[in-house]
Amino acid sequence: MFQLTKDQIQQYHDEGFLILRGVVGEQTRREVQTAFSRAVDQQAREWKAKGLIKETYPNLPFDKRYAALREQFPATMSNSWRRILVSPELFRVWQDPALIGIARSLLGDELFASGIWNGRPRAPGQNKQTIDWHQDAHYVPGYQPGEG
Repeated sequence: MFQLTKDQIQQYHDEGFLILRGVVGEQTRREVQTAFSRAVDQQAREWKAKGLIKETYPNLPFDKRYAALREQFPATMSNSWRRILVSPELFRVWQDPALIGIARSLLGDELFASGIWNGRPRAPGQNKQTIDWHQDAHYVPGYQPGEG
């Protein structure tokens, strides 16, 4: 199981972030890309069916397609993917031993992951989707305010 060093934990607490390279394996990255490619394809088909775009760009590479779609339909509102991202690939990310090890190093052994998955894709130069800090604990079954 992956575990952060004392120095890494201290750096996280001192600086508020930690950059760890090479933690997520190639297979996991490919699976996440597959899930997001499928979401972009679904979004493209929905926008085309609604007449919001003319071209879906099915042959553009992963790293270019969403930006090309947003050029036709500029961001004037928040775009939030919820159920569109629920997939076996992203479920496996939640079970990645290295990621769990990092979380356990910072939070302790008792972890709970919410089943609410949101993706908020952004187009290049888009600043329309600022998400203020907020609390989602009320989604957790049995949560009582004030319980920490």
